[in-house]
Amino acid sequence: MTRKVDPFESPKRRLRRGKEHTRRLEKRIATFLAKKPYQRVQDVDTEGVTIHALKFTRNFPDSWADSAAEALEALRSALDQTGYATAVIGGAVEPKNAYFPIADTAAKGAM
Repeated sequence: MTRKVDPFESPKRRLRRGKEHTRRLEKRIATFLAKKPYQRVQDVDTEGVTIHALKFTRNFPDSWADSAAEALEALRSALDQTGYATAVIGGAVEPKNAYFPIADTAAKGAM
């Protein structure tokens, strides 16, 4: 018996990976915040309104930016692969030319 190939298998895998990166980052942020690396401060603005804020006493780890980028890369990859699979299913002759425009016109996207 041959297994039916899911044309969206690869994008689903990339989506799962993006979600894993996101969950890992959320856990790191929760662990960081659980240590209360901040002070509660309040100030009064020029109109007499009291402003409550948190002042962080530790820097955010640089790895957070990397983790966020890795999650976004996986999600963008899933989007690209979904577009490709959809083009193939739709009968595109050269689906490698399929893309997601990120500007109103090609000229604006080239800037």
